[in-house]
Amino acid sequence: RDRFPGAYTAASDMYQWAALLYWACARRPWVAQEGITHAPSLPPALPLASELSDLMGDVLCRPAERRLSPALGLRHPYFTASADFSTRHSTRGGGAAAGESSDVSSEEESEATDRIAALQHICALLRETHKDKGRFFMQVERSAIVDTVIAEFSSVSKGKLLRKLNVKFRGEVGIDAGGLTKEMYTRFFEALSSAECPLFACDPDAERPTFLPAKVGGSSFGGGSGLGEDPLLPSFEAVGRVLGKAILDGVPIASGRGGFHPLVFRALLHKKIPEPNLHDLDAFSPGEARSCRQLLAAPDASCLYLSFEEDQGGGDVTNENVKQYVRLRASRELLGSGRRERLDAMRRGFSALPLGAHLRLFTVFELMSLVCGKQTLSADDLLGRVVFRGYGSQSRTPAMLRAVLRGYSDTLRLKFLSFVTASTALPARSIEGGDESGSIAVSFVAWSSDRLPLAHTCFDRLDLPEYPSEDVLRDKLTWCLDNLEMAGFGES
Repeated sequence: RDRFPGAYTAASDMYQWAALLYWACARRPWVAQEGITHAPSLPPALPLASELSDLMGDVLCRPAERRLSPALGLRHPYFTASADFSTRHSTRGGGAAAGESSDVSSEEESEATDRIAALQHICALLRETHKDKGRFFMQVERSAIVDTVIAEFSSVSKGKLLRKLNVKFRGEVGIDAGGLTKEMYTRFFEALSSAECPLFACDPDAERPTFLPAKVGGSSFGGGSGLGEDPLLPSFEAVGRVLGKAILDGVPIASGRGGFHPLVFRALLHKKIPEPNLHDLDAFSPGEARSCRQLLAAPDASCLYLSFEEDQGGGDVTNENVKQYVRLRASRELLGSGRRERLDAMRRGFSALPLGAHLRLFTVFELMSLVCGKQTLSADDLLGRVVFRGYGSQSRTPAMLRAVLRGYSDTLRLKFLSFVTASTALPARSIEGGDESGSIAVSFVAWSSDRLPLAHTCFDRLDLPEYPSEDVLRDKLTWCLDNLEMAGFGES
């Protein structure tokens, strides 16, 4: 540093650190190439590979003046998630290092909680400001939930989006006190991921499918130019509006077969969608990503007789340009054939609600958690929200229900949550609420034991009579969960 003043800076130290870390993880040196803006690819089996790839991209692929600083780097989800992972899996006697990791994780978790609380406060203020301006009334068809919801959100004005939503299902007599709104969101996003819906697609061979807008024309690799005007862009804009409105209303959503791909959330946060990398491809199409990795590992890429597309300049694939070919292949698969334009349309619809400045403070992972809620539900998480009311001190029902819920799988616990709250995620604890805000009430009712439990989704309440045994309670409740699709908001 004394011999070459200015040659070494905090930014250059960060770059060298990230390059060394890349070598340690990928077992090959990092080779800087001009124009690279995407995160580097890492072995998929690496713990927290996606988070680490994003962290390295923030250091290795940015100019020095925009490079991640050490202080901000320590707050990256890779380190906070690593700290949380280490804390949960550490052996006894972890010493100071484990304590320091725990402190970093706790600080990051606290900051994320503060951001969510601030967003909840803004949403509450927006709802309060517009509560005297009427309601946003909409009628939807349960059997055509996607078409009818999109039609309603396509035609509504931006100002009306801020009003309290009031939903009516055609042919049903239910009155919306909050439950029908949650039911609409849940059924809509479940239907988006169904095989019958043409708007979104996944890799059918993926073990854990994630969804992106379907390609225009359904082509698999080629195309992407000369598509003309996509007639479904207004529909994707409406989907973005529904997502924004769900955040405003504080209703977490999750699809039935799988969640949205992380690229969807990046598109919502960034006006220019970051170019995808091999990890993004792996999250959508593991088979395609595996093929790309085999291509990168080939001793001589020219022996594979692959060529670039004409709109990519043509030419044969060689060892010198194989990485560029893989990047373009990933980008074409994930953003080509009209997908980029459809994601842009979702962002335009999402931006119709005045939450953008606040949501830009969120990472992609935090936005995913905020929108989708937890995709699994442990017994402890669920029972921590259950409050029993009206049962005597000698009643066995609270203990029996706890035992039944602990014996359920994650899937059945999520069904129970949907049955009682019409939502696929735990109710958010209100920043203005008391100790029981966000609770699920289980209330005693003096019914005969041949009656089924009755859910009041508008109030997150379950009416549960006294049953003679745990087996009877389990049979009655499980029947309700197995027949959720039969349910509607009617007099029965």
